[in-house]
Amino acid sequence: MSDEVGTCSLALTNADRAHAEQAVKTWHNLRGYSIEASAGTAATVHIRELGVDLPVAPDAALKDPKAAGNVENGAHDYAFTFVTANGESPVGALKVVTVADKTDNGQVSVPMPEVTDERVTSIWIYRSAAGAHVLKRLHQVTDLATASYLDNVADGSLTNTQPPVTNETGDLIRSVALAAASGGINDVRNDGPWGAALACEHPLVAILTAGTAAAASVYGTSH
Repeated sequence: MSDEVGTCSLALTNADRAHAEQAVKTWHNLRGYSIEASAGTAATVHIRELGVDLPVAPDAALKDPKAAGNVENGAHDYAFTFVTANGESPVGALKVVTVADKTDNGQVSVPMPEVTDERVTSIWIYRSAAGAHVLKRLHQVTDLATASYLDNVADGSLTNTQPPVTNETGDLIRSVALAAASGGINDVRNDGPWGAALACEHPLVAILTAGTAAAASVYGTSH
């Protein structure tokens, strides 16, 4: 039986671009794409392989047995991101840990999540300052065999870097920046330099990273 030949299309209209990505399909051979912005609208679209799944919420808790520490009194949000050779994922779900008295119990144990995707190379732990609800970088775990991280870091020592809002952990296939034009714009690539043998091991996504409206089509032969 011959491979299916077809096209998968999706509309990208998320104005804030925080979640403007949708799974398309796994192609055995990529054949081409078409990307079009709405008339008068500039847009930037990335076609990527689907990134890694977002991590679960940290099972963070006050250290047991308890110990005095530097984590400030108040409620702290904890979250993970996954990192691959291509980029970093958004955070998964949050876990809130409240420190009542850091002179009595001011350290937090953060067990590491299970990693099942071979593309993941490291994990970032994010934490908010007490009561702030703005995630900042706490620590990067590069040894995926690490079972747990013990947080004993003061709020003032957190790195003021927020997690990504788009999942850029999959391979970048094509990046297209389209300027605004009255008649709309269309960027098309057929077999050409892609080569018919370019394969995707994971489903494709199109991510709108600038602009408010665009459409993307990707076509090829399926498994």
